[in-house]
Amino acid sequence: CDFHRAIPVSTSHDEGKTWSPSVVVAADPHGHLTNTELLVLKNGDVLCFHNFRPRKGGGHPYSIRMSLSEDGTLQP
Repeated sequence: CDFHRAIPVSTSHDEGKTWSPSVVVAADPHGHLTNTELLVLKNGDVLCFHNFRPRKGGGHPYSIRMSLSEDGTLQP
């Protein structure tokens, strides 16, 4: 999902025939999360990048955020 308050991600290990249940890897009640990109590194770590766009008048700055999964699983 793009441009919402959470980023759910599913994975497939059989070329899209089956999918895992969605896991929310990022969430923020103060604005929208957009332009999500996932990057799997050679060592299996997963990076999740996204833009944070605050609600109008919310007092939070626009930002680019990143989270890292060092065990290959996607967690918040």
